[in-house]
Amino acid sequence: MKKQFCLRSIMINILLVGLIGYGYYNLKSNSVYYAKKTPHKEGTEPVLMMLVDNLAWIYKPEIKEIKYEGEGKSTIKIYSDKKNQAGFLTTANKNGKKGYLFDNIKARTIVEFDSGFNAIKMYNTSESIQEIDFTKK
Repeated sequence: MKKQFCLRSIMINILLVGLIGYGYYNLKSNSVYYAKKTPHKEGTEPVLMMLVDNLAWIYKPEIKEIKYEGEGKSTIKIYSDKKNQAGFLTTANKNGKKGYLFDNIKARTIVEFDSGFNAIKMYNTSESIQEIDFTKK
């Protein structure tokens, strides 16, 4: 009787771990799809956030102008037609807060985003790094 209970308990635990693991994998690998279909606040970009945050888990199609780097910091590199890097999007941690960074090399502009993918700072890097106030109208 004890052996039967123990075996049943082990099988239930294995099934539970398998279901939780499958659920975790499904959420990570399909996060971009879920972000696209989920309602969100105007001004946020959940698709880009999930793309960068879960780069190691998602399907990455072969596109000649885009390269993905998941080792260390998740980075999406964008190339021009001439195979020169035109910019990149990556995760960033500043003062212990999660955020994102977009660098448009061709336009010599860097945009810093908060954890909700709202732009917080913009820099012009043409001569030296100069902060641009883009909130004024």
